[in-house]
Amino acid sequence: MKKSLHTFKIFLLLFVSGCFIANAQEQQLTVADEIATMMEIWQKNTIPVEEHKALEYFAGEWNVDIKIWYELDKPPFTSSGASSNSLILGGRYLLQKFNGSYANTFFDGMNITGYDTLKKVYRTFCIDSLGTSFNLMEGACEKSGKICSYTGDWNDYIEKKKMKVKEIITIIDQNKYVSEIYQISEAGEEIKTMEIIYTRKNEQD
Repeated sequence: MKKSLHTFKIFLLLFVSGCFIANAQEQQLTVADEIATMMEIWQKNTIPVEEHKALEYFAGEWNVDIKIWYELDKPPFTSSGASSNSLILGGRYLLQKFNGSYANTFFDGMNITGYDTLKKVYRTFCIDSLGTSFNLMEGACEKSGKICSYTGDWNDYIEKKKMKVKEIITIIDQNKYVSEIYQISEAGEEIKTMEIIYTRKNEQD
């Protein structure tokens, strides 16, 4: 009887151990599957898509002409500059480096634009030597790819508050595109305050 009981205990121990090992192996497989799935999703979202390819148009060297309206019933303030645009990080982002003058003061700025495959929107932020703010915007392009619209909040240093801004980028042809900036009032009225014309430099420039 004692021998039978001892044998049963050994059998029970082996059975429990076997179940534990099988369960542990199953858990390991489950964790491995989850990790593999997460890696697949992550890798899928790191691959540039057609929206990234559309940024290739903007790469290159550009002459820039700027108009700024401080008062709608008066002629705009005008200035000029240059923009050097390049694709970075495997074509995932467009880096724009700008330099020019504003009110007889030299300034430069930087803008980074990319397509967020998770949110399905273009996102852009810009910084410049005229301030210390990060101006963030996001938007989308029409199917033709020739017109893109962004919205966001910029800092108003005069009023010391955020102001809603809209930017419309229109591709005119292979060598020219236009950026129009609108300030959006609290009533929703869009007031054009800036126009930037980009003309691609030729070899003689």
